[in-house]
Amino acid sequence: MPSTIINGVNLYYECHGEGEPLMLIAGLASDSRSWLPVVEPLSRRFLLSLCLVIPWGGVALDCAIRCPERVSRLILAATSAISCKRNNALLYDWFRYVESGMKPEYWFRNLFYWILSEDFFADEKRVEDAVQNAIADPYA
Repeated sequence: MPSTIINGVNLYYECHGEGEPLMLIAGLASDSRSWLPVVEPLSRRFLLSLCLVIPWGGVALDCAIRCPERVSRLILAATSAISCKRNNALLYDWFRYVESGMKPEYWFRNLFYWILSEDFFADEKRVEDAVQNAIADPYA
């Protein structure tokens, strides 16, 4: 598994295809596997870079601001240019829940309320399956 150390953080990455570089960064509660459905078709045209886990937020926007000469285009979805006190507190509390020994089932359920639609919760079996899959995930 290729990896590199950036600012003291060991970062796993994958590269696929050839062509103009295209970096795909998954957001909150996700990793490079989010991109699996599009890797094959996009890699026919682009050199894809996928990061397994980004341990900090806002990396794409930060890169565009700090190194605009290296970013020709940027598409952002479900993000913001700044963080607010409420969101910072929410993220901090999520880390404290893990450190406190909170059961993974409860932690994932709490996370899912923030990232999944109301319709998702209409099917209790689907919710339970998602929780169990998240718990069993080696990269949870």
